[in-house]
Amino acid sequence: MDTFLAGFFTTLFLNLLVMAIGYGIALSPSAIGAVMLLGIGVFQVAYLIPLAWFNRRRPEFIKGMATVAVITCFLNGACWLIGLAILSQMTGG
Repeated sequence: MDTFLAGFFTTLFLNLLVMAIGYGIALSPSAIGAVMLLGIGVFQVAYLIPLAWFNRRRPEFIKGMATVAVITCFLNGACWLIGLAILSQMTGG
């Protein structure tokens, strides 16, 4: 299981898990859920660095992890830019 795909799908699963937990918490009055959804790139660091350290002798696994992490960060950044552009138009800025 020392493959690129194992790292890819492990990280994808963890990202989806964090997003599901964040969405569930966001439905409650707490603001932490919204922070988890909007700042998933920051939350990724909390679980990807230890996972990478644990798998440091498996470079293909780490490459798969890094690929998903970069895709997630780019998608998160794109969503932030779109959201800020919409907000700017709504406020007349």
